[in-house]
Amino acid sequence: MPADKIELLKQRLLDYFESQKRPWPAARLAKKLGAGVDDVQDALDELEAEGRLFGNKAGNYGLPRMMGLIVGRLKGNERGFAFIIPEDPQMTDAYVGRGHFNTAIHGDRVVGRVTGNPRGEGIEAQVIRVLERARETIVGVFRQRGNVGFVDPLDRRIHVDVVVPFDAWNGAQHGEIVVAEVQEWETPREVPVGRIGEVLGDPDDPGVDILAIVRRHELPDEFPDAVLEEAEKADPHIGEDEWTWRENLSEDYIVTIDPIDAKDFDDAISLERKKDGGWRLGVHIADVSHYVRPGSELDDEAFIRATSVYLVDRVLPMLPERLSNFVCSLRPHELKRTVSVFLEMDPRGEVTAVEARPTAIESRHRLWYELAQDLIDGKKSPHVQEFSHGTSAAEIEELTEKLHLMNDLARILRKRRLKRGAIDLDQPEAQITLDPSTGEPLEIKPKKRLHAHQLIEEFMLAANEAVAKVLTDAPGPTIYRVHDKPDPKKLARLGAALRQLSISFTGDLTSPRGMMQLVRKVDGQPLERLAKYMLLRSLPRAVYSPRNIGHFGLASGCYTHFTSPIRRYPDLIVHRQLTALHHTERNPYDKAALSEIAEQSSRREELAEEAERESVTYKKLQYLTKHLGDIYAGTITGVLPKGFFVELDGLLVEGRVPVNQLHDDYYRFEESPDQLVGQTNGRRFRLGDRVKVQVVKVDMALLRMDLVLAGTVSRTGKPKQRYKKNHEGGPRWLKYVPKGRRRNRKKKG
Repeated sequence: MPADKIELLKQRLLDYFESQKRPWPAARLAKKLGAGVDDVQDALDELEAEGRLFGNKAGNYGLPRMMGLIVGRLKGNERGFAFIIPEDPQMTDAYVGRGHFNTAIHGDRVVGRVTGNPRGEGIEAQVIRVLERARETIVGVFRQRGNVGFVDPLDRRIHVDVVVPFDAWNGAQHGEIVVAEVQEWETPREVPVGRIGEVLGDPDDPGVDILAIVRRHELPDEFPDAVLEEAEKADPHIGEDEWTWRENLSEDYIVTIDPIDAKDFDDAISLERKKDGGWRLGVHIADVSHYVRPGSELDDEAFIRATSVYLVDRVLPMLPERLSNFVCSLRPHELKRTVSVFLEMDPRGEVTAVEARPTAIESRHRLWYELAQDLIDGKKSPHVQEFSHGTSAAEIEELTEKLHLMNDLARILRKRRLKRGAIDLDQPEAQITLDPSTGEPLEIKPKKRLHAHQLIEEFMLAANEAVAKVLTDAPGPTIYRVHDKPDPKKLARLGAALRQLSISFTGDLTSPRGMMQLVRKVDGQPLERLAKYMLLRSLPRAVYSPRNIGHFGLASGCYTHFTSPIRRYPDLIVHRQLTALHHTERNPYDKAALSEIAEQSSRREELAEEAERESVTYKKLQYLTKHLGDIYAGTITGVLPKGFFVELDGLLVEGRVPVNQLHDDYYRFEESPDQLVGQTNGRRFRLGDRVKVQVVKVDMALLRMDLVLAGTVSRTGKPKQRYKKNHEGGPRWLKYVPKGRRRNRKKKG
């Protein structure tokens, strides 16, 4: 049977089983659907291999959830257990205990058999089949024991070592970081056997640490020759025939504002104030779709990568450097192809009309955030002085006026967005300065958050929302950036956690507006960062989807990604749809194709974010290996029976204080609120408490830091006073008396 007819039959089978409450054999299904038994069996085999149906020993087939099965991704834990995260939204996560993984490892797509819920909540399962391997390789430390080698995985969520025979060592030496290719592992009673595919080097060699992260997540760091050859053929010249439909905006006042070290400039902005007091905002985005055509080598590779990955010391781009940094990049004083969106706004910033069309621009200036902010603030900073070389005073004055205009509109847009309930959860990020020769971290400090950052963000948000509405009104489906409502159970836990922090809040956390009220309540308070972090963890991830469910966090009913096609594949898809709409051509994508693109893009984005976080954490901890014994102030961010976690001020990295390192008393764990309480002295360690800690151990393999208590700080951030002045004005030291005992002391005199 042809592939298209098999797909149609598979969908008919799935639709049929949705209305059935029992499994059926192939012969019965063939009769019901009026199809050949062999064709039905072929379709059933494919559906079973995909994990969408399952056959029992009697030869009957049914939906996994109707047969006590769960299909999803295995999410491992370094303590030896795991969870199956179900693909079926009707099912909950399933706990998988040690010894019940079969041959699955963290990240694999698996089928689990539900075994019960003995703990009273949730379900337990054991893996019975691996449908799809998450990785083909395992990165770890090579250990030699006689003539046999072992690869100890760096990812502690992978619970097994890989055995490597002597003839498959590939020159690896004991203690080196290697990439192992698993070749044999059929049953859980055996051990995985493999070969060394790549030797990364000694863990202390420059660059090996981040390269290990790249290999662990199987991130592509080189482009195939065919992709590079295609990129070399990209022609930035705009021919005469193209001007018949592409508008030339080279005379318009357009600038780019990006990070100071950026090389791929994919967005530019223009702004005019209208006579009626309104605004005409132009957002001009690199026309990547002109160079990356559907079905090309470039397009296939971009789909696989789906996103650029920004690690702490390198960028793994979605597109080859010739495109991302040169041909497509909106470099100043170069005519570049763009797709422009113009937003007509009234004086209050409300969008009254939207127009999108292919254009070409010539950026007047390449600005960076610090420079733009200094120009807005009127500072004669080193950034302004650097920019002034080769730029006339008249040009700087004109640019400054434009930036003030842009800043005014950005403030209006931000105020409107927050008023409708958009959640502002901006959290400080760490800026890590590395030694260029060794890659070792030299300095860590919080990044400065400037109004210039918000300026660009507000314009990009407005453009994305406008484009989403344009494509929603057009024929055919499109791809959205969606953010679902939070789980009520997570909101209940959030409310309980806020009460632990003594934050009284009676607002409605089920709405974005209510959450924003909470954000305003904690704004500027000592517990602001912790409260925002907890709020963020209560929200689901934003993903891509052809089904529009709105964007909860932005309080938007219709949102997409359009402004970064150099580094995000969904943006490229949206550009193709806009171009087709401009030429009155048919929508190039159906819902099935968009679903596949959305799923791939969401999965790769999550993987990229995990790798980015890991690279940052690695460098933070590497920095702290040079600061063992140093004392830092921090905030308790989590409390468990075995100890509590502390985030260090400034460095924004967590470490743990084990309960066995609290030597002044025996401590017991109490719930609601979660806290450790001294049995004799009544001392308490709770969420949000300020403490001083000393760094005593850093484990780079586990990416873990151990701390010991070195003092406490009040919740306001001020050190607790241990003395008071006597009548003569000098200090009189007081012996510390636990609060629980003070009421028993007799008053003297």
